[in-house]
Amino acid sequence: HDLSVVDRIAHRVVVLERGSVICDGTPTEVKSDTRVQSAYLKGAHRA
Repeated sequence: HDLSVVDRIAHRVVVLERGSVICDGTPTEVKSDTRVQSAYLKGAHRA
């Protein structure tokens, strides 16, 4: 998932996992949410 695009175009993001909302907020809030990180961002920021 390319969240840099989301940062540029969205004011609010809703994240679903298996059909259920797990997070609803600004792109910054969503990226820092542990549920979102676990579900979608595993290893995305590794060097």
